[in-house]
Amino acid sequence: LEESWSPDNPDAYFAKPGISTKDGKKNIHPQTRFVQNASYLRLRNITLSYELPEDWSAKLGMSRALLYFSGMNLFTLSNMHKPLYPEQTSTVTQEYYFEKLYTFGVKVTF
Repeated sequence: LEESWSPDNPDAYFAKPGISTKDGKKNIHPQTRFVQNASYLRLRNITLSYELPEDWSAKLGMSRALLYFSGMNLFTLSNMHKPLYPEQTSTVTQEYYFEKLYTFGVKVTF
């Protein structure tokens, strides 16, 4: 990872892991490097529909035709450092992100 410390990447975002028995005060100094602004904007649900004009529907042999699109979790805007994610649910072995769902449909009445 280019975000993790290595000898070739000493200024990486994620620090070098280490354990020290010489310096008992290691990793206890106050710092703000990893404080994240977890504010975000998400388009969670949207449904758009369009009813075809009656003359178009009639030409196609229908009395009514409705087209629709529905979406969930279409986008999230956040300034959090990747791979961190607002509202992330994680376990010891996995991270679960919100799935994007799309639905397209046609409702026709004859």
